Amino acid sequence: MQTGDIDNIFIKHKDTINCLVFSPDGKVLGTAGKEAICYIWDIEKGTIKITLKGHKDSINCICYSPDGCWIGTSSDDHDAIVWNAITGEIDRVF
Repeated sequence: MQTGDIDNIFIKHKDTINCLVFSPDGKVLGTAGKEAICYIWDIEKGTIKITLKGHKDSINCICYSPDGCWIGTSSDDHDAIVWNAITGEIDRVF
């Protein structure tokens, strides 16, 4: 995308998006926000690959592990969750 033109618009959230992150390989985008849901997007297709549900309040942070195998989220519910980036399953809650 060297032109600076909009390549794709990702619409799914019904409320404010608080954070986003690109996967280490740059092929996936994670978005999360006030509705306590995290969407994992296929950037090329513009489609949702995984929906992460487990928080009870607004998500404020999302990150990938360096190897891209894990996603971490934190929320106003005072929980930090580690997710499997392939399956979307919760691995741990802190």
